[in-house]
Amino acid sequence: MKTALILVATLAGCTKAGPFITHIENAGGGRVAVESCYVEYAMIVNTIQTGECTHYVVHVSDPPPVAPTN
Repeated sequence: MKTALILVATLAGCTKAGPFITHIENAGGGRVAVESCYVEYAMIVNTIQTGECTHYVVHVSDPPPVAPTN
């Protein structure tokens, strides 16, 4: 029983934090495209990876006026 409990505790060794902003870029027209992801640390294999990413566009400002053409 004690061995099984230790095994379950060891296999559950994953830590998740976030979400954190991982990418920002200009989407044009006064908008910004943003990606945010959670970061996970798996103790068993000693790796850090991103997961569960969300993409969204934020309106920052009005686009600049277009000059009239003659």
